[in-house]
Amino acid sequence: MSALFPRTRVGGMSLPRMIVGQDWMLGYSHISPAAEELIHSYHHSRESIAELLEAFLAHGVDALMGLFLGRQIILDAMKLAEDRTGKSRSRSSAPGHGIVSAASGPSSQRGRLIDSLTLRALQ
Repeated sequence: MSALFPRTRVGGMSLPRMIVGQDWMLGYSHISPAAEELIHSYHHSRESIAELLEAFLAHGVDALMGLFLGRQIILDAMKLAEDRTGKSRSRSSAPGHGIVSAASGPSSQRGRLIDSLTLRALQ
């Protein structure tokens, strides 16, 4: 196994110094429609997104940040990657938006708001 990515503590919680974002998984390049089309050609299914997440998990990068509400493909891919690797990840929502557990789904009322200065993982 390769070396794990360095970690730090935030609010008493261990986090990798790299946090995975969702833009490239969902096709948001912020560059051009052509770039977004290219992203979609690679990451168009929960399986392809899960493969990407598995690569991060293999190196100890187990924190994912983004919008989870209404993003079932991300929740499904996270669950698939966790099932395949036996590793779980921290999930933090973008500031000001609800956090949703992969187990409870987006319709759950278990979501919590995240403080924009500290990242909190779901329990």
